[in-house]
Amino acid sequence: MRAAIRNCLISFLAVALSLVPFPLTGASVPSVEAQPLTVWRGEFFANATLTGAPVLVRDDSQINFDFGLGSPAPQVPADFFSARWTSTQLFGAAVHRFTVQTDDGARLWIDDQLVIDAWREQSPTVYTADRFMTPGQHTLRLEYFEATGGAVIRLAWQLLEPAPPATGVWRGEYFANRDLAGTPALVRDDAQINFDFGLGSPAPQIPADFFSVRWTSTQTFDAAVYRFTVQTDDGARLWIDDQLVIDAWREQAVTVYTADRFMTAGQHSMRLEYFEATGGAVIRLSWQRLEPAPAPTGPWRAEYFANRDLAGPPAVVRDEAQVNHDWGLGSPDPRIPADNFSARWTASLQLAAGRYRFTTETDDGVRLFVNNVLVIDQWRDQARTAHSAEVDLAGGLHAVRMEYFEHLGAAFARLTWERLDEERLPGGGNIITCTTPPGRTSWIKVYRFCLDHWIDVNPHGWGPISESGFLKIDGMPVDVDRYGQQGHPYWVELYVDGSLVCSVGNTDRGEPMFRVQPGMDNQTPWGCPAPTSPAQCPVPGFSG
Repeated sequence: MRAAIRNCLISFLAVALSLVPFPLTGASVPSVEAQPLTVWRGEFFANATLTGAPVLVRDDSQINFDFGLGSPAPQVPADFFSARWTSTQLFGAAVHRFTVQTDDGARLWIDDQLVIDAWREQSPTVYTADRFMTPGQHTLRLEYFEATGGAVIRLAWQLLEPAPPATGVWRGEYFANRDLAGTPALVRDDAQINFDFGLGSPAPQIPADFFSVRWTSTQTFDAAVYRFTVQTDDGARLWIDDQLVIDAWREQAVTVYTADRFMTAGQHSMRLEYFEATGGAVIRLSWQRLEPAPAPTGPWRAEYFANRDLAGPPAVVRDEAQVNHDWGLGSPDPRIPADNFSARWTASLQLAAGRYRFTTETDDGVRLFVNNVLVIDQWRDQARTAHSAEVDLAGGLHAVRMEYFEHLGAAFARLTWERLDEERLPGGGNIITCTTPPGRTSWIKVYRFCLDHWIDVNPHGWGPISESGFLKIDGMPVDVDRYGQQGHPYWVELYVDGSLVCSVGNTDRGEPMFRVQPGMDNQTPWGCPAPTSPAQCPVPGFSG
């Protein structure tokens, strides 16, 4: 499998992980309340590294396997194999505990965020991660490899706590330990987080020392830059929209931490975690708006700071058409020094679905976030240098943020991006198919699979070009790095008089897979003459 960026990025996570040795004999995953609602697409590889084309693709109703010393199927070896399962599951708003039991390695992603990472050889072991799930559908992906000996892989989840209270109120979960472990001893709603417990405790069922708390809430903000302030004795961590913005998880006297963050208009999820060791116990959270964000006249909102740390309110806020600056030995504005300044640019970019390469070119430091995920982190002094990251994006609006600092000497900052789908797919194959002859309205639609979604290759489709209806579609891109000579998954549809009469490749609908092999003519199951009704379609599993 390629780097994590190619697999739609890994960001800071809001999870609690624990490892529990699990006995081999009679091992089972604890019973769960929430069961999978949809099937899992399983891809099985004849190697332990998820590389090349899968030797088996099938649907599994659940991930609950003890293969023993055997294998999942005859075409999969008993040792040194791997598997990837993907599914879309429906959740209610609540904290859920996800449990993976594995022998050997496993990795679990939720909404493309890595929440369990146990990618190593091991006897059967259980890993858990607690995560608040918003209501609705979420994508899950479990990857697994087997080295030698027994092979076990199971995934389950259970609901721990119902949804947080109404907007603005904090759901407080209080634990009689300092690790947020197990079931909370007390759950209550707090109007605010502003506590000085002194040498006491939050409630009779909570000890005065060695306790912990998790608060969650949904808060409404205007579009602006805000400063979030946490005062704590002892440890605290603050997440905003599942991004860690303050990390002070250590024993300490009363200390104040701040973080400045641009908030889009609307509701945002917040979570504050806290632990008390011994002595006094203090925890407070507050925020203030630093700079409003009126509607921009250009695509980028630029904030310039008279320091190199993006600290405090910006000295200059303006709109810019692009991030492309060569200040030389000068500065962006008279109010900004020529050295030791910083800047933040934010924008919402409308992008078509596909793989993109974002490139920063800076002197000195830079960080780039796409949809609040850090994809380029080069926050250091450097001569003018370019850095790139590749990101797979669905079609629509995407939040992009670039942060920059200048230390000494020349100052330069530039951001560019390009779509890579065609560039990165050098192998090409042809599709041989057939429409109805001219005289009837008929066309072919083609979709190419891109990691986890289908891309419409030609929104207008292809119509007949000969009296027989014969059609050859040349140069369909093939990702040979990912799929090799086995071919790239495609989905082909035949429409006649506005109705779908035949289709191949949409495995979600039960159709057989259709692959385009590089350098070859790839024939659809139907030829000429083309079917004119669903009853004539020769594709098994097609239902019209």
